[in-house]
Amino acid sequence: MVMHLTKLIIFGTAAVLTATTAAIGLALAPASAAGAWAAKKIVDRLPTHAFVIVVETGLITSGLLLAITDG
Repeated sequence: MVMHLTKLIIFGTAAVLTATTAAIGLALAPASAAGAWAAKKIVDRLPTHAFVIVVETGLITSGLLLAITDG
């Protein structure tokens, strides 16, 4: 919570946090919370080796996409 409050202060000071972006963030908050809750339930059921494979696959995919795209 402290991290999020710190980010809000910094973004507000940098004029990045506007009423529009705050409204979008608030609108997305329930979906974010639901996703975190669902993911926790799934991760709790995954065997450790399967979790490691999923995380490593995601990291490798992200790294490759960063390496081969312009963005």
